[in-house]
Amino acid sequence: MINSMQSILGSLKKSELDILFCNGQQESYEKNTIIIDEGDHSNSAYIINSGRVKVFLSDEQGKEIVLSELKAGEYFGEMALIDKNERSAGVMAMECTKLTVISQKNFRECLQSNPDISERIMLGLVANLREANKKISSLVFMDAYGRVRNMLLELAEDQDGLLVVDEKPTHQHMANVVGASREMITRILKNMVADGHISIEGKRILIKQKAALWPTK
Repeated sequence: MINSMQSILGSLKKSELDILFCNGQQESYEKNTIIIDEGDHSNSAYIINSGRVKVFLSDEQGKEIVLSELKAGEYFGEMALIDKNERSAGVMAMECTKLTVISQKNFRECLQSNPDISERIMLGLVANLREANKKISSLVFMDAYGRVRNMLLELAEDQDGLLVVDEKPTHQHMANVVGASREMITRILKNMVADGHISIEGKRILIKQKAALWPTK
């Protein structure tokens, strides 16, 4: 869902990351700029220094599904460091974003001189697969109401004992994330407010009940 997927790089120690990133190039992207196109052939990975990106799939009609949103300190494009296949998803900057770009050549040189890194990378790949399985399961077995509920719970942060989503996503963005129509998102949010599960105050969403008390409809 919207929460960050574990990167294969995320399992590395800081000292190992420092080795890997020391020769990285710095790049900047404006809001709504495509960083990676699905189907591209490229062999770099990216660490987010500041800003936020979304990883997504789209079809020929322009319908979009958001796989994840990533923020500063997280990574994407790492599969290209392992194989030479085309990009499996697109990536777009959601705001002004600064990145460090890691080439496949630097990555392979790092593995050769630091063999212990390989095991932690494999652990990261397993974590990635588990996260993908969870998303597939929610799309197949959970209805739209349940997917919206989980999305809000994942976005929310504890603020003095209250779960709060500070920046409410647009209805279209939520629809892209959970695989529903924008109209359905509007109905679901209205039902959640009416049922007392949430309240919406401007761009903030306050979650008023624990997840265990929310029904699955």
